[in-house]
Amino acid sequence: MKEITAFWGIALTGVSGVYLLRPQVCKRVLSMMEDPSFVIVSAWFSVVLGTLSIAFGGDGLEMGIGGVFLLTGLYRLAFPERVGGLARTFKERPYIPLMISFISFLVGLFLLKRAYGGV
Repeated sequence: MKEITAFWGIALTGVSGVYLLRPQVCKRVLSMMEDPSFVIVSAWFSVVLGTLSIAFGGDGLEMGIGGVFLLTGLYRLAFPERVGGLARTFKERPYIPLMISFISFLVGLFLLKRAYGGV
């Protein structure tokens, strides 16, 4: 479905673009991820987005992205304390979130090209 591909492309490009242009925003989000209540709320949001993407995804790519969001949401629900430890590790090594953001930015551009350019 073109709409879901465009949604994920805009979401990934926008969020990872902000993280790349303003790394202090990423540090602030990582600080919030140390709070278990924030982790649980964000996990439910991720589970809902992943489930909707799987339910309404047209081909394997949208369903794959939805599956990743669903699995990460379930992981955060099951182990919120581990997510806090991972956030502390990412804060100690700031190049890791920047590399993940760059890869997410490229995936978002690919999804936008696929949605509007016909790849």
